Amino acid sequence: MAVFIDGRNVHYGLVRLGWPREYDVKRLATAISHHFRLGTVRYYNATPLLRYTPEPEYGRQLRYYAHIEAQPGVLFRKGYLNDAGPKPVEKLVDVMLALDLALGAVRDEYDVAALVSADADFAAAVVEAQLVGKRVINFVFRNKRSFRLADICDEVRFLKRAHFIKADC
Repeated sequence: MAVFIDGRNVHYGLVRLGWPREYDVKRLATAISHHFRLGTVRYYNATPLLRYTPEPEYGRQLRYYAHIEAQPGVLFRKGYLNDAGPKPVEKLVDVMLALDLALGAVRDEYDVAALVSADADFAAAVVEAQLVGKRVINFVFRNKRSFRLADICDEVRFLKRAHFIKADC
């Protein structure tokens, strides 16, 4: 099983629920893949901007990202925040996740994908993975899910508080 974690999407779900925001990414992947052999774990997010994330939160977030990058078997794919408009907009993150999901399927890098996101923008990538015979399981919070993804994915499973063990960083 390859695990694809949409970091920002998960972050906002955790904030909404009041759960710990700095969780152990590898332990989450291990917990949700317990019926499968865990392969690659990919975490996607954008680098914060000091202008919008003042200290001490900025430093804390950078330390957390460094902790994720240092975890064996976890690939952190970083986008960026474009602050040309009134508020910053995340760039490249969804594109990288969608490409990795679809191209990983075509390259036979996994048999089952765990997509940890409620973002319906990934629907086309899910379909491409399925066209080459891969299963895609969507992991989402019960109170925030995409019915479009639910209709397309092979299965939907709900994330639980126990999946989010606080990171030691």
